[in-house]
Amino acid sequence: INAEYMGIYISMRAIFLVCVLAVVASVGFANVFIQQGTNVENQLEKILKNAALNLDDIRDLYSLYEAYRYSQHVGDKFQAKICNSIQKLSVGSSTERETAYAFYSLAHSAGCNVQIDKDTQEYIRSGKEKVDNIEKLTRVINLGLRYKVLSATEAPCDQLGDFIEKDGTTRYQRKKQERINYENTILLVESLQLCIEARPNSKDLSSKLKEVANGVASNLSPVFYNALAVTDGESHARTTGLLVGQLLRSKEVLELESVQTSISAVARFIRSVAGSLTEADQLRALFVFAKSIEQLPIINLGDAPVLIKGKGQSYTVPFRAETIYGQKANLDKARAQFLVNGKSVLERDVQAASSGDNTHKFDFEYGSKINALGLYEVRIIYRKDNANGITSDHLLRLATKAVAPTVHYEVTNSKAAPSRLTHEAKQDKTVETGSANQNSFIHVEFSLQFDNNQPFQVSQAGVKLVHPKLSYASNWVPAHFDKENFKYTATVDLGNPDHILAYNGLYEAKLIVGDENLGEVLSWTFARFNVTFRRPAQGETPRDTDYKTLPEIAHSYPPPRKSPFYILVLAINGGIVVSLLGFIVLLQRLGVNTNRLPEDFGTKLWCGLFVLMILVNLIVLVLFWVKINIFQTIYALAVTTVSYTHLTLPTIYSV
Repeated sequence: INAEYMGIYISMRAIFLVCVLAVVASVGFANVFIQQGTNVENQLEKILKNAALNLDDIRDLYSLYEAYRYSQHVGDKFQAKICNSIQKLSVGSSTERETAYAFYSLAHSAGCNVQIDKDTQEYIRSGKEKVDNIEKLTRVINLGLRYKVLSATEAPCDQLGDFIEKDGTTRYQRKKQERINYENTILLVESLQLCIEARPNSKDLSSKLKEVANGVASNLSPVFYNALAVTDGESHARTTGLLVGQLLRSKEVLELESVQTSISAVARFIRSVAGSLTEADQLRALFVFAKSIEQLPIINLGDAPVLIKGKGQSYTVPFRAETIYGQKANLDKARAQFLVNGKSVLERDVQAASSGDNTHKFDFEYGSKINALGLYEVRIIYRKDNANGITSDHLLRLATKAVAPTVHYEVTNSKAAPSRLTHEAKQDKTVETGSANQNSFIHVEFSLQFDNNQPFQVSQAGVKLVHPKLSYASNWVPAHFDKENFKYTATVDLGNPDHILAYNGLYEAKLIVGDENLGEVLSWTFARFNVTFRRPAQGETPRDTDYKTLPEIAHSYPPPRKSPFYILVLAINGGIVVSLLGFIVLLQRLGVNTNRLPEDFGTKLWCGLFVLMILVNLIVLVLFWVKINIFQTIYALAVTTVSYTHLTLPTIYSV
């Protein structure tokens, strides 16, 4: 009885643990949004507690309040505080237009009773005519319509078409490798949506919004975001989240297939960086986007490839569908399409997840329609809220597991391969052990196949001899592919240091195969060789791998000696000058005629140069101690001493 109770107890504990793990997994992403929502509240509290609130705080306050409004919080406890705070501020002609725009947008969003100032009204009315930049046009349309300074017919909505072509949304749709101007496109979308609200019957404005949406969607492919998540995370999340979130506010945009296919890719990207967004405008973008797609499934096919074993077999692709908050999403009557060059080549029904699971799946047959390895675009089509069909594009890799059923090899003393290799190795058999030396050549021949014996070619294949302790003792030797016989051949030269170094030991001969269409790298040992060298290398320390970080190469130079204090140097050289002058005075006391100079001009010139060179040498000595090095000093002395001394001394001596 005790054993039965113990079994029941353990089972209940296990079920409880599984349930806890499932709950944790489902609310993991929700916690990120809850924490960010708390972060938004804390930042709002901090700004509103500032008694000296000024216009410099308005831009962040507007972004944070928008983030708060679109978050999962209930109620609006900040509305009264914001209105009380901003009513104490005044906006006039000296206020920056961007700050004034944020001020009045915040007042409108919070429902504050604020009258627009006269200067801003004049600024809006002046924009009814031709405007040369999208920033001013956006301010004119938004403030003019929201504060009723302009009527629906007065608002310069017709000017938006000029900026659509100027900012390249249609051009980028044709050239997908280029990226649109996100900042300007956000302003375009916001202005178009306000104009459509003011003119609900305008088909031209609706078509322009769809044109912009198609241009944006051309930049939001799964491939684009797979790369973006690695290189340009938080900074791009703000512009992308706000742009797509703003677009999805319009029903006509959500119905566009090009936009639908991008939602899951954008959602996965933004959700991956959600926890690290800290700036006010980034948080605003996060919650605007999350609110716009909170009911839409985010579909994730994962990164693992589907391993193909051969034609004529069926394969199942599992995937998950959940909301941006990590909750389970239902897919009703969904279908999966395989696309090649944008055209559907195969369509399969999706098996919805059971009540206790969140894994959906679809199957396909590898054969006539899907008959090549590589990367496929897979589109999931599902229904939501009676919509005709919402699509989501993904990338799926079909790969294979390489099999080399038989490897033939032979050890010879000739570089030329024999016509027949007698040794045979199979993957599921015990490998043989042979011997070789520095004069040996190991010839290898093999072919690669699917599991169903169909041969295929890979991008990289080769052989490597692996030392039991020194992995760097040998290199990978590439194999040559014979197209006629569909076989690979390789020759390892044991006397070639590029193939193997002179270390004795029992080497494992490994076959190594790699290709982007392989689900995994093929690496298996087909033989062992006891290799001996006549002059083996000695004294090497064994190491486990070639890929360890090597020690940093550094050289410690002795600290430079401090130069003598320049006053001391000048004093020593000054003493030399004083000694020279004293020497001349003593010569005069002895009766030497020191005032006599040669009478002809040429001799006077050489004598003057001789005295000048003595003074220059003194200056060089001073510079040696103060600034220049020994090599510069020797060069200067050579020029000043040798070049003039041999000319001046003979002339002076002859006088």
